[in-house]
Amino acid sequence: LQLVQILASQAASALANAGLYRTLERQAITDGLTGLYNHRYFQENLALEIFRSKRYAKTFSLVFLDVDFFKQYNDTHGHLHGDAVLVALSKLLIAGLRKSDVAVRYGGEEFVLLLPETPKENAFAVAGTIREKIAAHPFPGRETQPQGKVTVSMGIAAFPEDGSDGPTLLHHADDALYQAKHRGRNRVC
Repeated sequence: LQLVQILASQAASALANAGLYRTLERQAITDGLTGLYNHRYFQENLALEIFRSKRYAKTFSLVFLDVDFFKQYNDTHGHLHGDAVLVALSKLLIAGLRKSDVAVRYGGEEFVLLLPETPKENAFAVAGTIREKIAAHPFPGRETQPQGKVTVSMGIAAFPEDGSDGPTLLHHADDALYQAKHRGRNRVC
């Protein structure tokens, strides 16, 4: 009986440690506020997707997105409300994606979507739908924003059309994002 108790105690300890390890592993690759994947996880997945796409002659797309006038929202409503917008926006992103897609909080109010086996024209359709859902979402305080709503601008780049390495693809997606900003925001370029 003593031996069984010792073994049960050891097994319980091992299970608790395994659970803690899984929790720490998840925390290492996700953003603490939004629950989306973080920059580090994205870089690793981007490299893997480039390798896979080269090997199997596949395409994929990146969507870089930024919340329009987010500083103005934070200045008007405070950072806690701004954080709530980022959390709600993250849920809208996830709802608009497939299980194979990767949504990342890149930094601040910037996000990246990695869409495996998705040509640029399909990425435009996905991004456009997500953009419309975000613009239609009843975010608290949206009426104080330009156009009376919280909006995002998006830029798209595709492999291999816009680049065959991570930095080049990100550069092209970022340039397209800035085109969207310069063309009036709340759009996909």
